[in-house]
Amino acid sequence: MEAEFDPHDKASWYFGPLNREETNNILMKARENGTFLVRDSQSIKGDFVLSIKQDSNVNHYIINKIQAVGNFQYRIGDQQFPDMATLLQFYKSHHLNTTALVKVAPKTTEKVIASYVFAGQVLTHASFIGGNGDPSLCVKKNSTAFSEMYFVKLSIKLGEGI
Repeated sequence: MEAEFDPHDKASWYFGPLNREETNNILMKARENGTFLVRDSQSIKGDFVLSIKQDSNVNHYIINKIQAVGNFQYRIGDQQFPDMATLLQFYKSHHLNTTALVKVAPKTTEKVIASYVFAGQVLTHASFIGGNGDPSLCVKKNSTAFSEMYFVKLSIKLGEGI
């Protein structure tokens, strides 16, 4: 089966601080073996976990982030890689136990409404104002990080029930 993901698109495969139970819930809903995500390790601060659906189970593989000469390397088992994208590219065509990486797990959408107008002061801050100054609804793809955002005009006024 041909892999359907871009290993350089960190926003798609990196889920941040998910715990094992949340990860299992996400991946058990996936139909396809080889569906995966990368999350922060809960047991080893600074390391990561590659979680993958394999044969109707979810397996978790620790990825050690290790200091190398002048940079970091990423190690999974006895394999070492210069970056996470190279690691994921490798496992597109090599099995982790029984399955190669095929596709990224879908991220859930979370909707939030700004109670107050907030104009971001720097590029990394998200403004909660639409293009015409009206309060807007912000939809983000990942509940743990602002990976993608969309603004649409609200159909209610602030102070009314939702």
